[in-house]
Amino acid sequence: MTTKDPYYSTLSQEYRILAEQRRSGHDKVDYKHFTAKAEQAAKGLPVAADAPSIRHLKQETNPNLWTAWAQLDSMPSYIRTAFPRDAARAQVAYECWAEERERNGQRKSPSSCEKQWGALSAQLECPTGCDADNEESLETFEIIFDTNSAAISENGYATLDDIAAYTDNAAHTLRITGYTDRTGNRTYNKILAEKRANTVANALVKIGIPRTSIKVLAQGESEQAITTDDDIKLQANRRVKVDVFEQNQ
Repeated sequence: MTTKDPYYSTLSQEYRILAEQRRSGHDKVDYKHFTAKAEQAAKGLPVAADAPSIRHLKQETNPNLWTAWAQLDSMPSYIRTAFPRDAARAQVAYECWAEERERNGQRKSPSSCEKQWGALSAQLECPTGCDADNEESLETFEIIFDTNSAAISENGYATLDDIAAYTDNAAHTLRITGYTDRTGNRTYNKILAEKRANTVANALVKIGIPRTSIKVLAQGESEQAITTDDDIKLQANRRVKVDVFEQNQ
């Protein structure tokens, strides 16, 4: 019986893809190895990523690979629950990278598997946004957006008036951060989040808040108000957050 768990089903699918790639490359050993892992994951059974030592890759000559394996080995269980597909893809990207390193040795530039691991691992390590500042705000306001839109709604404009009244224009500094839900392309969502944040910043400037007192950030899919997996439309995550700080922050 095949599991319906999104983590294990994605893990099985990704391992099967990797196995087929190795079969087409006439690598029977790794084809059988990855196929066995795919079958185990399909049953909903834990599948550990191979340590670099299994492929005779020494830590002193492959420090980044060993760090990646350690990150996978210590990944909190909630990450696999909240981001099951990305967690599964990250593991198989690491396996692909390790197998390539064993077969091809050191490369001057990262392989596609190494790049994929880097992108996914960065996302999983900071699911709530590593770029956000840590200081405590005096007040926080939120403006919600429609799907695939950077236009401010009537309710949004009412919130802008509340912000202007609270800040007394130049009395405070503002950090404006744009977000999206996890539908669509990650790169596009980063751009959309920035558009939303800039739209709010420009609107606040028009009603009298100095541009020099505003800092604009874009988190995209990161730091969701309500954590979801890929392709989930959720209004609460389509937002711009406006944090208000004292003038000297």
